[in-house]
Amino acid sequence: MSRFYSRVERVLRRSLGVSQTAKADTEVKPAPPVDSTLEEGEETEETKEPHLNIPYELKDHISVTVEEINAETTAVHDEL
Repeated sequence: MSRFYSRVERVLRRSLGVSQTAKADTEVKPAPPVDSTLEEGEETEETKEPHLNIPYELKDHISVTVEEINAETTAVHDEL
């Protein structure tokens, strides 16, 4: 381990009140299984349209425009 990470670990252990010599738990849980019912790139009802949770009282006051962009071209950011 590099000297920097050793120092960071020492500071974190001290701030958390953990012994400097205590062994860390290095067991990693496996990733959950992949849903094999969807093919790559396949759209579901959830992915067809953007979903926005707008409060009912604001629905008449908010206008949202979504433009589809081509993946081959670079996106132009026009936030201002």
